[in-house]
Amino acid sequence: MLKQMYTFCALLLSLLIHVRARNTISGRVPFLYRVSESFRPGWPLHVALTAPNSSDEKVSVRVSLLALTNVTSEILAADTTITPGETQLLKLQVPKILPLAKRFTFMVYTTTGEDYVSSHYLQLIQHSTVALVQTDRTNYKPGQKVLFRVIHLAKDLRPSAKPLNVTIFDPKDTKIEFYRNVASSTGVTPLQFQLPKSPTLGSWTMTVDSHIDDQPIPLHTAFFKVEDYGMATVA
Repeated sequence: MLKQMYTFCALLLSLLIHVRARNTISGRVPFLYRVSESFRPGWPLHVALTAPNSSDEKVSVRVSLLALTNVTSEILAADTTITPGETQLLKLQVPKILPLAKRFTFMVYTTTGEDYVSSHYLQLIQHSTVALVQTDRTNYKPGQKVLFRVIHLAKDLRPSAKPLNVTIFDPKDTKIEFYRNVASSTGVTPLQFQLPKSPTLGSWTMTVDSHIDDQPIPLHTAFFKVEDYGMATVA
């Protein structure tokens, strides 16, 4: 929590740095912005926007993250309106799966009023490990036991003994079970989960993540179904 507060404070202080406009009608910068120089799959990307008190009117802004491939694609985007003297902190969720691209560009531009656009490259920080979850089946009945194993490999596909966290959510996205510091010298850790006798039916979710500086890094998501299937009744 303390580190997050420090990060946001540093983010706001860095807003004192003015961003030059590439295309501005009057040459006046309609707003200031700040964004991290790097990003990770599955992590939020924080953006700070502020409109100077000298602004005459509200500024409509669009921010986006682009993947530069043969065809430029927009990974995420958000639209907002800033009033003079206001500072907004945007939290954009980066997808866990990204397109293969040599470069990623962050772009911010006005959608109304004076023309303004600015962009720069962001560094993609890839995961250093690979995690998988295997269950003994895909469908379960209420009260059954879910047998599963967590496979953790380094980038060279050798077993990794670094600890992972596993969380199980029901179809209502309620956290039901949490396994902390799952690790094994072989890279494979067997686990089990007891379903309640009257569970929420539908698709359940299992997430695996590691931690760096108390920040979760999503590595893998698996699913299994819980159904109250039985013998069909013949009329």
